[in-house]
Amino acid sequence: MVDTVANALAAVAELKGVGLRQCRHGPMLYLLNDRPIATALEAYGEWSEGEIGLLSRWVRPGDTVVEAGANIGTHTVPLAKLAGPSGRVVAIEPQRMMYQLLGGNLALNRLGNVDTYRVAVSDKPGPIDIPSVDYFGQVNNYSAMPLEDARNRKGYAGLDFETVPAITIDSLKLRTVRLIKMDVEGMEPQALRSARYLIERTRPILYLEADRPENYPLLAGLLRKYGYQAWWHVVPLFRSGNFAGAAASQTGSLNSLNIVCFPIGSEYEPPTPPQSFLDYVDKFGPTLPMLSGGAVE
Repeated sequence: MVDTVANALAAVAELKGVGLRQCRHGPMLYLLNDRPIATALEAYGEWSEGEIGLLSRWVRPGDTVVEAGANIGTHTVPLAKLAGPSGRVVAIEPQRMMYQLLGGNLALNRLGNVDTYRVAVSDKPGPIDIPSVDYFGQVNNYSAMPLEDARNRKGYAGLDFETVPAITIDSLKLRTVRLIKMDVEGMEPQALRSARYLIERTRPILYLEADRPENYPLLAGLLRKYGYQAWWHVVPLFRSGNFAGAAASQTGSLNSLNIVCFPIGSEYEPPTPPQSFLDYVDKFGPTLPMLSGGAVE
């Protein structure tokens, strides 16, 4: 009966440009045109699962997690399950469509420990313009849409824009936090500055997308200012042992490129192999690293 209902829901959803799949951490709604996320969920039943594999070392029942850039909830769902009913996830997502799918995925997975905010994160409160795109028209990487100064970016001329508020993470007035995860499409420095007092007071683990080399010097400076060390974490989208049992990659050699950051003096162990982000920036500056075998060359 359950499989019949799920198949019926999936068939109806696909007609409207939205897919529904049973994935590693539960059922997941997603945009059919949003690639490569849709490709990974369809082929592997998971998205960048190596990130959750790492973060699950540290997130425990009762913890508070902040996820800036929650998207449709591919990582929000497992983080909420790790934090458990006594814990809390604060999920922030500014894109209207992604935010709506995020809510749907939390409901499908019966998760009541997530607070969602349809806002952007920045060091200065105020309006942020979000391009109003046709998610059901062409295939694109809609999850990678830039948030900062989008009106002046190539490729967005002639589009309508929707304004959403930007807030600071500090304004949420969280008492404690174990992990702050940021995937905010190039606004990681602003998001880090927005959490300055929370970071200084609670010393959480920081997990940041790091695929914009122009931001590397800013990130390195902020991490040193806050008293953190940082380590590369390269996550291939395809991995053996994926939930769907796919034997071959459908996403080529694509990786998620991140850094995991610990307060200096903490006992957290870095990913293997331990490769320092700060040392890399000192040597190479704003240069995207070469990747080989899930590591930085």
